[in-house]
Amino acid sequence: MEGCLAALQRITYPNVEIVVVDNASADGSADRIAAVQPAVTLIRNRENLGSAGGNNVGIRHALAHGADYVWLLNADAEPEPDSLTLLVEEAVADPRAGIVAPVLHYFHDRQNVQNCGALVDWKECRMRHLTDLAILETLDFSRYWVWATAVLVSRRILETVGLYDERYFVYCDDMDLSMRAIRAGFVNRTVVGARVYHKGHYSRDVQKLPLHYYFYITRNEYFYWTRFLPWPRRIGFVRRYLGRTLAAMDEHKRQGQADVVDVCCDSLYWALTGRGGAWDKTVKMPAWLKGFIVKHPAGLGELLELHIGRLARAGLGNVKRRLRNR
Repeated sequence: MEGCLAALQRITYPNVEIVVVDNASADGSADRIAAVQPAVTLIRNRENLGSAGGNNVGIRHALAHGADYVWLLNADAEPEPDSLTLLVEEAVADPRAGIVAPVLHYFHDRQNVQNCGALVDWKECRMRHLTDLAILETLDFSRYWVWATAVLVSRRILETVGLYDERYFVYCDDMDLSMRAIRAGFVNRTVVGARVYHKGHYSRDVQKLPLHYYFYITRNEYFYWTRFLPWPRRIGFVRRYLGRTLAAMDEHKRQGQADVVDVCCDSLYWALTGRGGAWDKTVKMPAWLKGFIVKHPAGLGELLELHIGRLARAGLGNVKRRLRNR
């Protein structure tokens, strides 16, 4: 956080209020900021609201104090001095501009791009994360979204589509807001000249991530796709989702990561029962069902793939027959 605040002191954009939203941290960082950064507006949440809820607290404060734009910046991100100016210029120049982002570079490898947006693959229900700046010149912006690491969002967008969906808590909430902006007629952008260096929480070479990552990613993927896919295509997604989740669980089981398998089971249960918000570790998949899945993730995935595939094909056949009979 200290590095981020130091970088913000060098920002060249003239009209900025720096707001720090502390998500009930327990490391004393909020007290340190209050002591050494008296000009910073510090908001202390009583509980951890996740990235979605924490961002919303900051957004509401900014809008209440007359902001035309809100620049959301992760604590582990450090912008170049001219980055905000370039983002605002892009947003003002194009009335259709939606969520506007800089190019993210690795903090410890600054010449390499970490991310410059992502594309939604509606057919495969996957995300394609981009690192090649040349691709930005030929994008299909109807399916382009940007990470929330360092995004500029206008008051007009927020008043049109709303704030972050706190059901996600963390992860996929930025995908959701980006897609809502697109469907409201905005076009998300990445400004190539604007650079932000992002430390990131996890190494590219790490073999196992924190357990909360598996929980929220597994659950929230289901929330996102079932929200934005049309009804006829949701059966196909559920087939892919269950197959991918079970395959991932089988791989973690092979690697001896029983704790990850356990978390993925609970996350799957939360997804299918529509439970959003923060992870309550006391809410678990029923033991009998979890035991069966843990024993046979690969076999269950293959069986499920077979039967859902037959059901989907049968359903499509029924639709075709009905159309022919009309």
